[in-house]
Amino acid sequence: MGRVIDTDSAYAVLTDYYHHSTDTQHAALREALGRVETVDAVPVVRKPVKGYEGYYEVDCFGRVYSLDRTVSVNDNGRMYDKPVVGRVMGQTVKSNGYKCVSLTKDGESKAFYVHRLVADAFIPNPDDLPMVNHKDEDKSNNFVENLEWCTNEYNINYGTGKERRAKKIRGKISPHAVHIEAFGERHTRKEWGNMYGIDPKSIARRMSRGWSAEKAISTPLMKNQYAFERKDDDNG
Repeated sequence: MGRVIDTDSAYAVLTDYYHHSTDTQHAALREALGRVETVDAVPVVRKPVKGYEGYYEVDCFGRVYSLDRTVSVNDNGRMYDKPVVGRVMGQTVKSNGYKCVSLTKDGESKAFYVHRLVADAFIPNPDDLPMVNHKDEDKSNNFVENLEWCTNEYNINYGTGKERRAKKIRGKISPHAVHIEAFGERHTRKEWGNMYGIDPKSIARRMSRGWSAEKAISTPLMKNQYAFERKDDDNG
């Protein structure tokens, strides 16, 4: 494995490479950088994790590393220094789809979203924007060029965000909350049912069979009719 670049100038090269590279530029860049650790010919750039300098680093692909260091150990009153070998940290995927990593300093462990660690380390945020957006909407893709600082509104409405939220909301709407227009008024099935003494489910069943809203709402429910309607529905 080659040496790892950890400078702002190297990151500038990486960014230009990502956006404007050609086959000729690929070869020229490889020759100029020499034996540099790469992923798919893209130089790996590592920077310290903010607040954990000397303990952890994060690279431009979203990998987090612990660093070689010495820690003090108290073994039943016997104090000694223990060397710790750095490694690539394991990551977990939260229920919301974002990758998370646990970092420890001074005996205290905290969980962090990986995309925020990458953004904090690599992407300037002069306007102090609160959110980090995944440009391709893939929450697992924490490559630095796929991330951007943004407002909460921008993040919520980005890409297919509106459509996904609408589907989620529609899935939670009660059938009784659907409004029906009849007799020049607009009410929910439950409200119409209370007004005319009709079960809201019967109104829905009648309208699904082609009844007009007015007829479905105002036609009295005959004895045992509700049971017959349910039986008809069950029989397809």
